[in-house]
Amino acid sequence: MFPPPTGREPSLEQVRELDDAFFGSDPHGYFSARVRSLIAYADGAEADYAKGLAAEFRSKLRWIGDTDFLAHTSDALQTQVAVDAMSLRQHVAEAVARLWLALMQTRTAEPGSVSVWATLSRTPMSNLQVFDKIRECDGWNDGQAHLDLLLPKDRHIEFRENELVRQGVDVVHQWLDRTVDLLTRSDINIAAANNKYKHGFAVRARLDERIAFFPAGAIPSTGDTIPLSAAAKEVLLFETPVVAYLSEPPKDEEGKHGLELTRMGLDVPSLLVESTLLATLYGCLFHVAAARYADWSDGVGEVAPYPSLPLGPTPAQLLGSSVLGMRHPVTYRPDGSPPSRGHLIGLNDGSNFGLAVNHANRRKVTFVDDEEP
Repeated sequence: MFPPPTGREPSLEQVRELDDAFFGSDPHGYFSARVRSLIAYADGAEADYAKGLAAEFRSKLRWIGDTDFLAHTSDALQTQVAVDAMSLRQHVAEAVARLWLALMQTRTAEPGSVSVWATLSRTPMSNLQVFDKIRECDGWNDGQAHLDLLLPKDRHIEFRENELVRQGVDVVHQWLDRTVDLLTRSDINIAAANNKYKHGFAVRARLDERIAFFPAGAIPSTGDTIPLSAAAKEVLLFETPVVAYLSEPPKDEEGKHGLELTRMGLDVPSLLVESTLLATLYGCLFHVAAARYADWSDGVGEVAPYPSLPLGPTPAQLLGSSVLGMRHPVTYRPDGSPPSRGHLIGLNDGSNFGLAVNHANRRKVTFVDDEEP
């Protein structure tokens, strides 16, 4: 039985019970398995309903005959994988940020004196507050403190002497910085996409939405058709699946804002690479903390292994200045004033540029074959 409560904080007996359990897990393995399962599913893995979990599922569902309760189209599969890859990336990023805060808050405490699991479970609800709390921690911007959390102490000499180890630590550290963008960026509200996906499935993912820019003169100024040859001059905004979602951006110095419609590209291979490298970062942090705790307690059992340090890619190498998303104002602000945040395209390097939209001249056109000369 779990020890009874004795006060507002976990007792030392409870701390041992809690962190023995927490540090006996394998979060890096969990996230890696999720990445692998999405890849396998996207590449055509099929369940055999005559055996294993699939057979048990079919039996409990009382699935008899030819009715397929899980029928879906190929497009549905592809959109599911794309949105789940985005959600997984956000899940790992938030897990990293919250574990980082918990470890920063407990890094100077003696093992067993305070529960890392309880500290992690009490991190603020808002991601913005999580990063505010990180910046309040002693040593939050100290390189040595970061190294102590990222690399086992018995590898610190190797870090000083081996350039590849230093490169690996630098790569995972850059992915730590990436979590700030993923969870707090507001010009294109990345985190909102996952929140709307989780809460009410209030997103629209599609494979067939083509958004492109054409140079001046490529589109006839009149008429309702465009020759297909004009497509040769287009600049595609997204060449990937796209997820659209409605959100209200966070309150800022200008006050509250109205609804915005955002379209965000979902480059599935890149999303899965991001998830993998963020999971590696989480695994590094977790292993170091677990090993430190296991030196004090013999109740953990075998600690999950330290992940292989990646030599790349960094966020900049993977994503460059590719298009992240595009936003449009939908409603006035809550005070009834016109929106102060206009049409905008955000890039993955953190930059953005505004768009001037002439709504008065918008028109619906159809692409047609070029006329024969």
